[in-house]
Amino acid sequence: ILPGSHKYGQIDYKFGTILAEVDLERVEATKQHTSLVYVEMNPGNYTLHILLNLDAVFFNCNSLHSSGPNKIHWRRWVFLSAYNKATNNPVSNDAIRKCTVLTDITGKEFITPGTNSCIIKPPEEQP
Repeated sequence: ILPGSHKYGQIDYKFGTILAEVDLERVEATKQHTSLVYVEMNPGNYTLHILLNLDAVFFNCNSLHSSGPNKIHWRRWVFLSAYNKATNNPVSNDAIRKCTVLTDITGKEFITPGTNSCIIKPPEEQP
């Protein structure tokens, strides 16, 4: 993680072979202002997006961060939390009733655990 990198403005992500990628030039420029911190955790511990000396890591989800490959058959879980001021254009209570594209998933990307080669299957499910 690059602590404080969330303070350097909005980052444009591109979606490719991995979940999200950022411009490597932007990463290198950010490294000149903050030091890369490696966070090693034991299997089964949690990374929850502020670095604490605990089994969980909290950080701003706009901070530049990455992780190595998941080499075990258990999925990695993440918990994202977002909030706004109450004055930030609240959505009306009947907005869901007015929505006409509830099932349109055009342009959305999903991982299919059973067929995606990025996910290592449990030993009993491997060929």
